[in-house]
Amino acid sequence: ASSSEESSSEESASSDESVVRDQNRWVMSDDSESEDDVRVVKSAKERSMEAFDNHISNIRNGMKNRDFLKIQSEFDDLGKAMVKAKKMLDAGIPKKIIRIMVDLEDYVKERLADKAAFKKLSASNGRALNRMKLTMRKNSKQYEKLMEEYRKNPSTGD
Repeated sequence: ASSSEESSSEESASSDESVVRDQNRWVMSDDSESEDDVRVVKSAKERSMEAFDNHISNIRNGMKNRDFLKIQSEFDDLGKAMVKAKKMLDAGIPKKIIRIMVDLEDYVKERLADKAAFKKLSASNGRALNRMKLTMRKNSKQYEKLMEEYRKNPSTGD
């Protein structure tokens, strides 16, 4: 009889623990949230400009490392960010975006002109470079006037 009492008391103890655990599951602990963390509210324009800056810096980094896969993916992401921020861009495309497009177009032409280096590229990097050439050609048509204007007067502002 004593062994059955012990097992029933163990069962009730374990069931009590599970009830407490279930009740605590939905209670948020104050330890995880610091009092110093203040939520920063940014406007849509600030968020999109920050996204543009991140993509542009990643593209420039890829240009330094000659990582055409990274350049291609970041340029695609920049294009998606531009579509997402269409309302903001209706007022005018920031010069930094035009500057990166011009720089990237020149960079791709320069890399394609060096046939020996192109043949040494990995297959995936070579495909990315060719795809980048086609993407740049497509975007050049869309932003041709702005890019020509920038080439005539490459100001360092913005």
